[in-house]
Amino acid sequence: MGLTALPTAHPPLHPQPQPVHRLSTATTPRPTPLTRSWNHVVMNRVEPVRNGMISTSSESSWVAARAVQAGSLVKISRGQFLASDVLAGANDDMWEQRNRLDIARILSVADRGRNGWVVAFESALMIHGLPVLEPTHDVHVVGTGIRSADRDRFPAATLAGTRIAPGGELKRHWICHDHRGTEEIEGVTCTDAVTTAVDLARFRPVRQAVAEISVLMNQVCKFDRASPSTGREAERQFKQRCLDMLEAVGRARGSRRAQRIVLAADAGCESIAEGVLIWFLHAHGARPWRTQVPTDVGSRTVYPDVLIDEVGTVLESEGRAKLGVEAEEAQKNAQALLVRSNELNAVGLKVVFLPAADILGSHRVLAHRLHRLAPEIFEAGAQRDSFWFQG
Repeated sequence: MGLTALPTAHPPLHPQPQPVHRLSTATTPRPTPLTRSWNHVVMNRVEPVRNGMISTSSESSWVAARAVQAGSLVKISRGQFLASDVLAGANDDMWEQRNRLDIARILSVADRGRNGWVVAFESALMIHGLPVLEPTHDVHVVGTGIRSADRDRFPAATLAGTRIAPGGELKRHWICHDHRGTEEIEGVTCTDAVTTAVDLARFRPVRQAVAEISVLMNQVCKFDRASPSTGREAERQFKQRCLDMLEAVGRARGSRRAQRIVLAADAGCESIAEGVLIWFLHAHGARPWRTQVPTDVGSRTVYPDVLIDEVGTVLESEGRAKLGVEAEEAQKNAQALLVRSNELNAVGLKVVFLPAADILGSHRVLAHRLHRLAPEIFEAGAQRDSFWFQG
C-alpha cells in the first residue's frame, strides 16, 4: 500500500519550514512518490519467526509441556509455542532474542485475533521490520471488538533454563477516526507507516518517539545520503502527511505534542542510536545541526552523522552497524573510522566519537561527557525544556 493513498485534503498545518536542523537545498526538487518497497526487511524478521511457530490442541498440550521442559519449545501463549532454535539462532544476542520473542507474541495475537483488530503502536513498528528503543513485551492492537473485560497475558519466557524476557499483556486500544491507514505485512494487519508514526508521536515517551520515528522515516523515505535533496523532499512529504492526520483528529489526546515530535524527527538517522542522539541535541540545547551532510575530504565525499556547522564539530555514533560484530571486522572498521576522522580534521572539523551504548544509556552521563569533550556544541545559557523529557 503506497503512502500516496493517504488523505491530503487538509491544508498544511505549517508552511514548509526553513530547516534549522536539517539539510536545506538551493532548488526545489520534484516531489518523490512515497512508495514502500522494503518488504525484504520485514520478511527477514517476521518470516523466520512464523516458520518456528507451533500450535497445539488441548489433547497434545502435555507433549508441548514436556518439550518446554526439555528446552526445545518456548511457550508464547495458550496453545502457541516457538521452536527454541529460532531464539538460539540469534547468536546469543539478548536484544535479538527478545525481538524475535516479541514478534512471536504479535503473531500469536494476529493469528487468532478478532475481525477488526489491527496491530499498532510499537508492535506495528516491529512488524514493519524496524527497531524499538526500549524492549516491549506487550502486544498492542486497536480497533473494534475490544472489551475492557478481556484479559490476555503472555508468560515469562525461558530458554535452556534461563529467563530471557518477562511476561507481557495484550494491550487493547480504542482509537476511532476515519483517517487511519492499515496494510498487511506477512499476513499481519497493522497500521501503515504514517499512522504508526502518528500513534508513536501521540503516546510514546518523547525520547522513544523521536528516535523510532526518525528510523521509520529513514526507511520509508528510502533516504539516500548521496542524494540528500530527494531524501529531504520525501521526508517533508511524510511529515506533512503526519501533520494532516493530526489536524484531522483535532484536539484528541497527544495531538499537540505529536506535532512537535514529528517535526523534530530526522530521516537522516540510519540507526536507533542516531535517532536518540537527535533527541539528545533537542533536549540539551545544542546549536543548530545537520545530519548526513555531504562533506568533501580530498578525493572523496563522506557523510558525518551530525555536523554542527557554527562551531565546526562532527558527532559520530559508533555501534555494530559501523564496527561489525566479529573482532577482525570491528578492528578493520575502527581503523577506517580513524582514517575518516583524520580526513575531517584535515578540512578543519573536530570529530567526537560516541559509542552507541553511551548514547542509549543515561542522557545525563552523555551530557556530562559532551560538556567536557565538546562544550562548544551547546548554546550558551540554553534552558532545558521539560517537553523533551515527558514520559
